[in-house]
Amino acid sequence: MNRIILIGNGFDLAHGLKTSYADFIDDFCGQVKSDEDEYKDMCNTVMDVAKSKINFDDKAFIENENNFKNKFFYAVKKDLNVQNWVDVEKVYYKQLVKCMENASKNPAPGYSIKDLNREFGFFEKKLEEYLLGEVLIKDRTLNTIKSIETHLGKDIPKVKETDKDEKYNKTYIVNFNYTSTDKKYANKIEQEDIIIRLHGELKNPKNPVIFGYGDELAKNYKEIEELDNNDYLEYVKSIKYSLTNNYCDLYSAIKEGEYHIYIFGLSCGNSDRTLLNELFEDENCKRIRIFYWQKPDMSDDFLEVYKNISRIFKEKGRLRNIVATKPNSKPLVPVENIQTFLEENFVEFDDNGHKFWISKFLVTQAQYESIMGNNPSYFKGEKLPVENVSWYDAAEFCNRLSKQFKKENRYIEKDRKLEEDTSKKGFRLPAEIEWVFAAKHCRIDDTETTEFAGTNNRGELKNYAWYYENSGDKEINEAKWSIDSMNKNNCRTHEVGTEKKAAELKIHDMSGNVWEWCEDWYDDKNRNRVLRGGGWGGNAEDCRVSSRFNLTPDYRNDFIGFRLALSL
Repeated sequence: MNRIILIGNGFDLAHGLKTSYADFIDDFCGQVKSDEDEYKDMCNTVMDVAKSKINFDDKAFIENENNFKNKFFYAVKKDLNVQNWVDVEKVYYKQLVKCMENASKNPAPGYSIKDLNREFGFFEKKLEEYLLGEVLIKDRTLNTIKSIETHLGKDIPKVKETDKDEKYNKTYIVNFNYTSTDKKYANKIEQEDIIIRLHGELKNPKNPVIFGYGDELAKNYKEIEELDNNDYLEYVKSIKYSLTNNYCDLYSAIKEGEYHIYIFGLSCGNSDRTLLNELFEDENCKRIRIFYWQKPDMSDDFLEVYKNISRIFKEKGRLRNIVATKPNSKPLVPVENIQTFLEENFVEFDDNGHKFWISKFLVTQAQYESIMGNNPSYFKGEKLPVENVSWYDAAEFCNRLSKQFKKENRYIEKDRKLEEDTSKKGFRLPAEIEWVFAAKHCRIDDTETTEFAGTNNRGELKNYAWYYENSGDKEINEAKWSIDSMNKNNCRTHEVGTEKKAAELKIHDMSGNVWEWCEDWYDDKNRNRVLRGGGWGGNAEDCRVSSRFNLTPDYRNDFIGFRLALSL
C-alpha cells in the first residue's frame, strides 16, 4: 500500500530550528522594544513612548489591553503569557467569532472584521520575515537525524518480532510547514514519491504561504458562512487551497488506494481539522502511527496528539481501530543516550567516595504518564509532581525507565511484591543517606544547609519550599493549622522547580511540595518504607532535612511523590 507522511512544526524543532509561534513572538517583542516606530505601530499613539515601554512579559501586559492598537497581537501574547504556548489560528478564530457577535450589536463596537484581518495580515507578514531569517541562518548547518532517516525508509520498522516484513509502494510527504527541511532527506525520497508542501513555501510566488484557520467543523462556522460577507472568509484555508494544486494532489493520493499515515511532529489540532478529517476517515486509510516527541526528561506528547486526533474523528470506533497504540508507536527522535539523559536531569554527588546521581526534580505527572500510561494524581498538571503513588508504584516506574535504557531492573518480584536487589544497577529510589546528603548540598553555591534544603533560616523557608504556610492562595499562619483552613486556602502542590528562590538551587523541592519515598525500610521490622522532605499540607517541622516519616509501601496519598537516583 501507499504511505502518507504528515510533517508538522515538531519536525523543524527536532532539527534545531526555532520556528514555533512562541519563538517568533519572543523575537518580535525584542524588536518592538528596541524599535520606536514599530512600537508606535503596535501601541496606541496616545501613549508617551519615550516614558513608557510596555514589558511584554510581565503581568501588567495582560491588564493593559487598552494600551494596544493591535488587538490581535495582544490576544496572542496574552495566551502565550498564560499558557507558555499558543495556537495562533485558534486565537484568530476566536477573534473572528467576537467580530461576528459585535457586528450584530447596535451600535456595533469599533473593532471590526476588517480591523482583525488587517492585524492578522501584519502578523503573517512579520512571521514570514522571521521564518525566512531563521531558515537562512540555520539551513546550511542542519544535519539529518538517524531515526528520521529510518522512518522515512520504505521498509516498515518492526515493532514486534512477530511482525511481517512489508514495504510501501509510494510515499506522499505532506509538509504543513512553510519551510522545506524535508529536502535534507532527498536521498531517502525515491523517484515515484511525491512531496506536497500543502501550505506553501517561503519566498515562492508559485506556491504562496497559506495562513489562517481550517476548521469548518467548528460550532460557529455555518453562521459565519451565512453572513454573506467575504471578509469573514479571507483566511479560510480550504478557500485558499484553490490558489495551488496542492490539495488536489493530496486528494488524488487519498483516492489512489489504501494507505498508512505517519505523523511526524504535527499536533493535529483543530486549525487543520477539516482536512485531517478527510484524510483520517476515508475508507482507504488503514492505519495511523504517531511518531511522538520524546522530551529530555523522558516525558512525551503521545497522549496530547492522540487527544487532538480523537476530536477529528466523528466515528470513535474507527479512531480506536486505526490509530496505533503507544506500544505500536515510536518517538520521532528517541532519547537513547543515557549520559545525555543524566546530564539534563540529574546532579552527580560524591559522598566520601560513594558516587551517585539524584534527579534535579520530583518525577512529574507528564513523566509518570509517559512511562506508566496513567496519572493517579489528585492535583492535575503536567509539570506538577506526580502524587498518590505507593512505594511499589515508584519502584515499577524505575524498572520501566531502566528497560528503556537497557539497564537491569533494580526491583524484583518476591511473593508477588517488588523488593530491591542491590546488586542491580538500574534506576531506583534514593537511599535515605543519599537523600539527606543531596538535601544538605542542594544549593548552586555549594553552601551546606543542615536545617532545611536550601536555607538554615526558618524565616526564609517560604522562599525555598511549598508547605502549609505558603502553598495556598495566600500565606497563612501555620500555628493555626487545620484541615478546614487548608481547604479554604486551596493549599496544593506546585510545579516542580518553581520555588521563589529556585535560581539558587541545583536540586529542587527537597523540602516541601510532596513527601518523597526513599528506598530504605524504616526499621528492622521491615514493614514500612522511609519518606523524607515534608509536603504541601504539612508544617515547617516536616520540611527539616532531619525529619523522617514512614508508611507501608502500598500506601497512596496526594501528599506523597518521589524522585530518582542511580549509582554511578
